[in-house]
Amino acid sequence: MAGISIVHTAESQDLAMGIGRRLGSRPMPVSEMPFMDGELKVRLAEKPESPEVLFITRLYPSPNRSLVRALFVLHYLNSIGKRTRMFVPYMAYARQDREFLEGESVSIEAVLSQFAHFGVTDIFTVDVHSEKSLSNRSLRMHSISAIPALAKAVKSAMDTENAIVVSPDKGASARADEFSSLLGVGNFAMDKSRDRVTGEVKTADISFDVEGKDAIIVDDMVSTGGSIANASSILHSHGCRSVSAAFTHALLVGNSREKLSSSGISRLFFTNTISNPDAVIDISDEVAKALIGNVKEL
Repeated sequence: MAGISIVHTAESQDLAMGIGRRLGSRPMPVSEMPFMDGELKVRLAEKPESPEVLFITRLYPSPNRSLVRALFVLHYLNSIGKRTRMFVPYMAYARQDREFLEGESVSIEAVLSQFAHFGVTDIFTVDVHSEKSLSNRSLRMHSISAIPALAKAVKSAMDTENAIVVSPDKGASARADEFSSLLGVGNFAMDKSRDRVTGEVKTADISFDVEGKDAIIVDDMVSTGGSIANASSILHSHGCRSVSAAFTHALLVGNSREKLSSSGISRLFFTNTISNPDAVIDISDEVAKALIGNVKEL
């Protein structure tokens, strides 16, 4: 893999170092300079030697600013003739994959079309929220599963003999199926609905027997924590002995930590797709394997 150069933004250094070690490539950082008027300048201190470049960048927090910075880097790489692939751990705007209400922009299409415009051929991401975005015609999308890494971390941290895996909604049931299969336990999906105008989330009561069980809620992300807290409260009301939760992307907006804690969630497992002090499950191995296995040109 020494034939590919790795370029990364400052807050993605941990991932770049981990992936670089596995691919045998030395990561090169992008520096940035903010101006008083809010504009931004980026610079690569050295030009990548290889014609193939892997650009690693986190788009959270501050997704809007991070997107502009990414476009500046991609413009430069394209201008010097590099063939660029991106690793975006958490794909911002993937939730807006359709026109839910009349007049809305399909944000993920706009984002991906800009990446393609500046020469990106492939984007690797982890547990993309919308499978629909994987069919984008502008470039090739590869969604890497973090479920094996999450399941391994859970098995090493707790006794799962009495566990049951819970999907907080039917849309996340495939992840719960994979997770429960790796643990060798059962699973079920809860029923959740969201008001498209107000954003209010309602979680229906359950009919499953969870008395005395150690429930593990599994989802791709936790944002405000409201729906996960609702699920935890319902599980406890039906006699669960404990409730834990495992997420790929820990956005943790506002007072989400307090919501999760007050709902009775005793353990939280996060990957390092988003950088925070509790995100200790490293997905560098999974990413490196995907790069080697899915991109024949490498």
